[in-house]
Amino acid sequence: MVGSGSAQAQTVARSFEELRVKLRPGATGYVTDTSGQERKAQILDLSPSSLALSMDGATRDLDENVVRRIKQRLPDPVWNGAVIGGAVGAAPLLVMCTGYDCNDLWSAPTWS
Repeated sequence: MVGSGSAQAQTVARSFEELRVKLRPGATGYVTDTSGQERKAQILDLSPSSLALSMDGATRDLDENVVRRIKQRLPDPVWNGAVIGGAVGAAPLLVMCTGYDCNDLWSAPTWS
């Protein structure tokens, strides 16, 4: 019933009762109903049988049997950005080293 936009493995909640552990009031996500219509909504409340949402400026209560899927994008961890930034920063150095002797880059210049 609930999915995640991140690449990490996530368990899927099969009921609103299971979902209460994963989804907190105030969270924003995308709710798909049984007709296949997906809407961005803010979670107001979640009970074992219904979901209170704020969407398009209105409050709606949806029964569990009407909700097909709830997707929530989770933020990436900080280390993920550090790894990507390090890889991008190291790429030009690796490209330079493929055609040159890199030992020259790290040795101190000699002055005559």
